[in-house]
Amino acid sequence: AMSGACVRIFFGSQSGTAYAFAEDLRDDAVARGFAAEVFDPEHFDAEDFCSSCSPVVIIVANTGDGQPPDNAIAFHKWLMDPETPQNAVMGVPFAVFGLGDRSYLHFNRVGIEMDKALNRLGGVCIHPLGLGDDNVDITKDFQQWKEGGLWAALAQAAGRAAQHEMHVEPAPPVEDELEVVLGGSLEDPGNSQAEASDVISRFYFYGIRTRITVVQELRQQPHSEEGRSTTHIELDTSGSAELASYSAADTLELLPENDPDEVSKLLPLLGLDEAQLDLEVHFRGRDSHVPPTKRPFPTPCTLREALSRYCDIHRPPTRRMLTAMSHRLPHEAREFVAQFLCESSSWNMLQDEDLAWTQAEFWSALLGPHQTLDLSAFLLYCPRQRPRPYTIASSPAATPGRIHICASLVARAVAPSLASAVLELVARGALPQSAEAPPRAATLRKGVCSQWLSARLRPGQEVLVRARGSALRLAREDVPIIMIGAGAGVAPFRAFWTEITADKSSRRRSAPRVLFFGCRRPDEDWIYRAEMEEAAARVFTGLPSAPDERNTDRPLSELHLAFSRQPGGGRYVQDALRGCTSRVRDWVSASGVIYMCGSQRMGRDVLAALAEILDGGMAAVDALRAEGRLIAELWGEGPASVSPPQAEALAPPMESVFSPPRRGCDLAAPQPAAEHCDDMPTPDAVRQLIESRRSVFPKDYTGSEVPDTLVQRLLSVARWAPTHGKTEPWRFVVYAGEARHRLIDATLAHYRSRGVAFWKEAWSGEFEGFEAFSQHVEKQRRDKWLRCSNLVSICMKRQRPELGKRIFPEHEEIAAVACAVQNMHLLAASLGVAAYWSSWFEHFTGSADGLELHGLDRSAGDMWLGVFCIGQSERIERYRGCRRGIADIAELRSSCAAEKAEMEVCEVATESTAVTLPSELPGPRRRSKRTVAKGLILTCLGMRQRIPPAVAHRAPSPSSTLVETGRSAKAQSTTADAVAKLIEFRRSIFPKDYTGEDIPDSTVRDLLGVARWAPTHGKTEPWRFVIFSGEARQKLIDATLGYYADRSQEFWREAWGGEFVGFPAFEAHVERQRKEKWLRGSHL
Repeated sequence: AMSGACVRIFFGSQSGTAYAFAEDLRDDAVARGFAAEVFDPEHFDAEDFCSSCSPVVIIVANTGDGQPPDNAIAFHKWLMDPETPQNAVMGVPFAVFGLGDRSYLHFNRVGIEMDKALNRLGGVCIHPLGLGDDNVDITKDFQQWKEGGLWAALAQAAGRAAQHEMHVEPAPPVEDELEVVLGGSLEDPGNSQAEASDVISRFYFYGIRTRITVVQELRQQPHSEEGRSTTHIELDTSGSAELASYSAADTLELLPENDPDEVSKLLPLLGLDEAQLDLEVHFRGRDSHVPPTKRPFPTPCTLREALSRYCDIHRPPTRRMLTAMSHRLPHEAREFVAQFLCESSSWNMLQDEDLAWTQAEFWSALLGPHQTLDLSAFLLYCPRQRPRPYTIASSPAATPGRIHICASLVARAVAPSLASAVLELVARGALPQSAEAPPRAATLRKGVCSQWLSARLRPGQEVLVRARGSALRLAREDVPIIMIGAGAGVAPFRAFWTEITADKSSRRRSAPRVLFFGCRRPDEDWIYRAEMEEAAARVFTGLPSAPDERNTDRPLSELHLAFSRQPGGGRYVQDALRGCTSRVRDWVSASGVIYMCGSQRMGRDVLAALAEILDGGMAAVDALRAEGRLIAELWGEGPASVSPPQAEALAPPMESVFSPPRRGCDLAAPQPAAEHCDDMPTPDAVRQLIESRRSVFPKDYTGSEVPDTLVQRLLSVARWAPTHGKTEPWRFVVYAGEARHRLIDATLAHYRSRGVAFWKEAWSGEFEGFEAFSQHVEKQRRDKWLRCSNLVSICMKRQRPELGKRIFPEHEEIAAVACAVQNMHLLAASLGVAAYWSSWFEHFTGSADGLELHGLDRSAGDMWLGVFCIGQSERIERYRGCRRGIADIAELRSSCAAEKAEMEVCEVATESTAVTLPSELPGPRRRSKRTVAKGLILTCLGMRQRIPPAVAHRAPSPSSTLVETGRSAKAQSTTADAVAKLIEFRRSIFPKDYTGEDIPDSTVRDLLGVARWAPTHGKTEPWRFVIFSGEARQKLIDATLGYYADRSQEFWREAWGGEFVGFPAFEAHVERQRKEKWLRGSHL
């Protein structure tokens, strides 16, 4: 262990995030050899703080309008007090990390103030101030701050401090001094004498119990199974002076309850049954029967309440939980837990957000059906359930004795199975060989709190809540008020208009009060519609018709509506703003105040619109924020239907892009409808053809030749890859007859001079040296390659700028080659020709020798991608195998939820048995620069207004070198002529010619369903499709813009041949594409 003074970690936390960061920092510090302890500054003692030279790390959140969290008020007050001595912390090493949100006016003010105050009072800053932004990725900000030099600074500071003071071991965690007693009649004085053991459990002890009075669905057409539901909830405040004193648009924190089904899954792992859930839980000290003062949650309570309310069982174990529980696990399980704790890749897989392990899933995989967990350890160390914040949608002036909130159901797609993850962890030694993946019933994971509120909460139930202030405060001056909200983001503005209604003096104001509101459709999810219409004097729908004029004595002067799924073209709140450009400019000039509430994406779009509208652009927008006249409550990246500002409502992260098959997968646009060409095969015939199109191992070829005419016919369909003819980089070199030996001999020659070190690394040491490798190749020559009629080298010859064409990105050209090869495979299936794809030998295909053999230029970016084997076989049918369904590879993202198709049962047939395949893909593979993963190939799916009758123009034939060829075989039921015509008809249609109409999800599933029939023998199926539809299309486009936003001028001079002079020009191009192309497609 590293010697040195104890690192003191102080946290200021309101909702628990800063506390969690502090615990993570302590665990990381201990793992690195430091002595470290976490301190809660609620009972701050200045003398204790100043008397030690041990390094201090402060992790503090910003709450409300730049105020310190409740537990850090005393500490902050002491630091800011002018009476505090100027040398109070003289020589104390310190570092500060602040947690904030740039959508608020005073971003990270508390952290900034503490950093300055510690410097002013004589402290020594050992690491730059860190500022986390919850508007982007606060966890990533914290990790970067930690790994950016903090550990070296702490090591140096702790070493210096240790020379001046005696080392004191940190006090053990409260939980280590406790044990749980289930049932019995243990004397327990209850919670009157108890204290919370940490900042999260403080909510359990000091939260207010209140009664639910109303639970009501707000949407006209809810679809909870798809994650589309918004619930109006009313709570009784008459029994609490604290709750009754809330202000309009404050924040209500509410403690959720876990899904009972998830609680039930834990019982066998704890060695319990349902009847024991109603037994009482008590705490006692390990060395005494006297109940301890500090507890992680209030007791006595039932076991059901402990597991439902106080344990976060929907997330995987934390590092702290595994470390603390390790010594109470069976011996074998301890070794696996140690692997998780010391091996980062296993740990990352456990914490992966796409896999989304629950407590029950992890412990079930680790322990199996015959081992159990220690109940006491589980209840003590399981992560604590955090309260969720909601913006209050009511005013005490309008509804005394009541608080209203609206909560939208939060849902995100998760991996449909953990099978591949379990196999991977077994291989890494993190799970036992006997580990089995626990079954999953659904691939749509709903939020713990939002699901509870929408599905299980009933009037009369008691809930635990607390109210606190927020940055949203209705302006008291008679100035224009501009409110912008989408979906449940209207909550604070409902509070505003009800307060204005109740306050007669407010209604006498002359300045306009304008609401811009957006949702999908007026008859589907226009929440609070009747109230909103009643509150507005004038309603603007965005349609050509005149506004709906009402009585002017209304709390809202104007209501501007934006429906994103409106027939004839949807629009968003930012579009409604742009439609009022001159008036918005006038309102702002008249000292108007702008409020925004909704998703971060909506916020960015609104800010961009305001920058267009206001004189001065974004600088004017920033000035408004600095003046406190632009106030935003934004959350996540999710759809605008998520209730603000839920901690759980962060949108699912962009899916990891799994590497496509080694040489790319066909991402062509869907085919024109059959009626446009009467003699083309039907969709069912095409599907059958695709399913019969599979690789046949050359060892099962007969050695018979395929005629040159058929080989040329196969090559001819390559030119119909759907690339608009912009890039046709394919090149085929066909080896037949004796020429096949030339390719094999050249391969051997390349490896002949390789040394011992190479053979130790290559193919994981499979061959001891060249002699063993040569024997392998000669066996392959005899048993496989000479049984083929033709070996076709698939090459990519890059477009040359000197030909007058801009060189295309490598990934686009590889995809074009992949489409060309797929065409060949499709036609081969219709001709009854056996075909097989081989990547050949990777070192040779990428070498100068291999490229020169095929007339390729490495310096120009040319590639040899592999070999396509053609031949005859009588055993084709044995290779007809089933593939996994699209549920494993496709995720459908719309505006409100991620949706996946139902799972398909997938089996692979062999000669005598049926083996069930894992239904989940393995984790993301490392990207190779020689695969399509260098870029994401997008396909736009949309309805065409018309399909041109003529096929696209192509060059007469692909560039090919025919060395020698061979002979033919039988035809399939689908004629080769029909398939050739279908392939010729398969071309891209520019999205600018799409109509903008939606394609049904079922059709999209059908299109993706055939992806599983790529001819890879099931050995590798790494594809993954993330489908963006509806509002989610904007997310993909916005992410693209965000990626390029901070690029340098040097980048723009090089990128795309200097086509764009900078980001503004690029952004204008993308926005034009967004409007004219991508939003006209139904799906990306």
